[in-house]
Amino acid sequence: MRIISSTEVQDLQFLIIEVNHPIAVNHCTNRFQVILNKDGNKIFPKNKDKFLEFEKNDYIYHLESNTTGKRIKINEVLFHELLLCDKSLDECTVLIENMLECNEKIITVFDI
Repeated sequence: MRIISSTEVQDLQFLIIEVNHPIAVNHCTNRFQVILNKDGNKIFPKNKDKFLEFEKNDYIYHLESNTTGKRIKINEVLFHELLLCDKSLDECTVLIENMLECNEKIITVFDI
């Protein structure tokens, strides 16, 4: 994963992260997520808490590519990253703009 955008407001920093694995780039349009960096702590949206614990296994996961329509096979690490990062870049940008307009939206998205 890599940080592709950063927006700072007072003591908060909104980051857009991307799953930049080549398979994800070629087959998934929803591979981005907004995270909050507050006091050096990176906070995922509270609806992603269930995906923050990772168990290593040897499963191969099958997904349908939303760009080619083909069935693809991915490992558990990439599958886990795509569970966390399930938004498009446009959705992330709009979410940050909405949170900048209304501070209450920050609280509804993040558990702070």
